[in-house]
Amino acid sequence: MAVEIETVAHQPPTLASKTPDIEVAHQNDDKTLSKTLDPEIASLEEPIKGYYSKLSVWLMILFSGLAIGSDGYNAAIIGNIQILMKIIYPDSLTSTIYTRLSNAFLIGMIVGMIGFGFVADQLGRKTGAVATTLLLVLGIALSASAHGMSDTGLLWMLIIARGVAGVGAGGEYPVSGAGAAEATDENDTLRKHRGFMFAMLADLSASLGYVFAGVVPLLLLLIVGEGNEDRYYIVWRAAFALGAVPPLGIFWFRMRMAVATAYRKSAMRKQRQPYVLAVKRYWRPLVGVSTCWFLYNWISIPFGIFSSTIITRTNAGDSLVKNLGWGVVINCFYIPGPFIGGYLSDKIGRRQTMALGFTLQAVLGFILGGAIGPVQKIFPLFIVLYGVFLTLGEVGPGR
Repeated sequence: MAVEIETVAHQPPTLASKTPDIEVAHQNDDKTLSKTLDPEIASLEEPIKGYYSKLSVWLMILFSGLAIGSDGYNAAIIGNIQILMKIIYPDSLTSTIYTRLSNAFLIGMIVGMIGFGFVADQLGRKTGAVATTLLLVLGIALSASAHGMSDTGLLWMLIIARGVAGVGAGGEYPVSGAGAAEATDENDTLRKHRGFMFAMLADLSASLGYVFAGVVPLLLLLIVGEGNEDRYYIVWRAAFALGAVPPLGIFWFRMRMAVATAYRKSAMRKQRQPYVLAVKRYWRPLVGVSTCWFLYNWISIPFGIFSSTIITRTNAGDSLVKNLGWGVVINCFYIPGPFIGGYLSDKIGRRQTMALGFTLQAVLGFILGGAIGPVQKIFPLFIVLYGVFLTLGEVGPGR
């Protein structure tokens, strides 16, 4: 019996006895390889940095905000440029071409929002940021260098180029917006001011983009001279080209900035996303938020992007400089809205702030619509009421 026990004790380990060690080693190798190939996500088996510093969070929000601000500029620039194009290409810029040129960027944005929402989920925020920046810059370059065998051909190329740029700009919203929203959830202190921080990101940055979209063509027009119509092409080409400066200027910083802790812990990259389950569970808030955004954009985008065009049709002035200048003044009324809305959302709640903004904007909208004739005759009053109308949109639904 003793001999038998000794024999068994000295038997070489079997393959079955080695398997657990092999599996553990194999799993460790997989985790190491996964972390190497996927730098955005740290392994959950290793200690993850719990929270980022306040500076890191603000930098995440800053660069995401600048990206969305550049989208606001590139969206709003067309409303001011079309005033010049109507003078340069009076016969080719028909009502049909005018409408398509106005809508190309917005349609592209819708495509980009949907498409890059999927890309950001599957491939990560930074991959999405690279792709959106490349598409946006490509579209801007094509817009600034648009040419054709005729003026109509040039305008059609511009329509296509604006659509390409719109896809890139629309992709910034799921990439930058989601990343910044996650960054504001880093700790309890930041979470208390989340409404104000997000208002600065999504609202103030886009509002500043609208303002600069009026300031830049105005300055360029003053440089070339309002009377030199043969040099107006410099204004619209340079205005388009300058739209590439912000996304290119922050590109390196966006590649270097940290990824939010919430994303690192819960990302499902390169996996099947449970979109159907998410819709089944959250369809009520999804419908509510989507409806609010639809109503806001339905009101805000036409009034903001085409403010200079609206001013032109009210015969505010006898020159392009005056019309563009009044358009800038109106868009400046966007700026107080994010501050008021961000403050109120943290104090009285997001739903209450949205309801308040919607209600006040609706009341003022009915007043403007009902008394547009007398109000329009007193032009400063028209400007103020028009501007306050835009401010209230940013206080409530825009925030």
